[in-house]
Amino acid sequence: LRTGIDINAKSWVKLQGLNTTQCTSGVFIRGGGDDNVVDTCTASWCNNNGMFVTDNGTDRASFLNCVSHDCLNGYALLFEVSVGSIIDGPLVSGGTFYNCPATFSGGVGFSRVSNGRVTGVECYGNWYGIKFVNKATNCRMDHNIVHDNSNFGLDLDVGGGAGDIITGCIVEYNNVYSNGSYGIAIEQDTGGATATTDNITRYNIVHGNSVCLICNQSDLDHIYYNIFYSSGSFDMLGATNQEIYNNVFYATEITHWTGSNNCLIKNNIFYQTQGDYFIEQAVGVTNLVCDYNSYYKGTAPLGNFRLNGTGLTFSGWQTAGQDAHSTWGTDPKMVNPTGADFTLRSDSPCINAGTPVSLTQDYAGNAISGNPDIGAYEFQLPSPTPATNTYFWA
Repeated sequence: LRTGIDINAKSWVKLQGLNTTQCTSGVFIRGGGDDNVVDTCTASWCNNNGMFVTDNGTDRASFLNCVSHDCLNGYALLFEVSVGSIIDGPLVSGGTFYNCPATFSGGVGFSRVSNGRVTGVECYGNWYGIKFVNKATNCRMDHNIVHDNSNFGLDLDVGGGAGDIITGCIVEYNNVYSNGSYGIAIEQDTGGATATTDNITRYNIVHGNSVCLICNQSDLDHIYYNIFYSSGSFDMLGATNQEIYNNVFYATEITHWTGSNNCLIKNNIFYQTQGDYFIEQAVGVTNLVCDYNSYYKGTAPLGNFRLNGTGLTFSGWQTAGQDAHSTWGTDPKMVNPTGADFTLRSDSPCINAGTPVSLTQDYAGNAISGNPDIGAYEFQLPSPTPATNTYFWA
């Protein structure tokens, strides 16, 4: 097998409408060339990565509306350099990346990049959906559809090389569903000092995954105005300084907090149809602050809370210092949650019941003024019907 198209130390090359198949890699960009564009190209049945960008300084490569699939031992599309190197400004816009199921491979992968973006793509049938690993600074995953991958859907993952860090990244407006493990993962694999810090996860819809989301040894995650439903648990493991604001958790399982300190949980709706506990706070967790939330379990017996291994009623949870201004057992009155409409009805007790947390717009882009509503949507009054004027002429 040979490389299909090899762009080595060249800049400003544009490939358009080319198909490669049964190569080592279909498209290979390397050698430090800049500003190359791959447009509406296809790679299939490659032995390694379908499309591959490597070498320090191979910057601003763009893949537009490409398709890559059925790679045997690699990613559909991968940007990767070694420790101490960086690729700046890679862009993946549009396209489909699928059926690359080899372990630790996936749809679209970035290893040691800055200012990277993947937007408007679909990834399915892979091991991972979309993954930023080892080092990623000021990168973005947005407006993607990621589903039916055997492991994670979206993943920010520090590996452990010298100087590796994932920071300043934004995960937003993605539809993440039916993945075999976590819908979204923000993590550090190797332990030690936290190097996944100050990232934003917002305006995503995450459903039907084995686990909603995990923050594992990460720091200062900002997780707000997301919708999590019909999935497994929401896990915080060794995560610190987390901000969990204005999310909807519907038909999810328990929210775990283990070894996670200095975390804020405010303005969220927890509407259970499964699981025994709303929140479990494990032994050793300090400065967990929960308030201005809505807890409801429909017609099923009300869920409780778990603190240091002991189950508590809501009253006991409040006595322990949590959720002084929250509601428990009161229907938040969303429009049609079983039909995935989590907007608030006009009689919802969540309207104006939250506390300001310095956010400016909700899941749908509506402005927030005054006290925010609890949940992912600000209630909107129906638009008035324009008046009809009738004129009579003598």
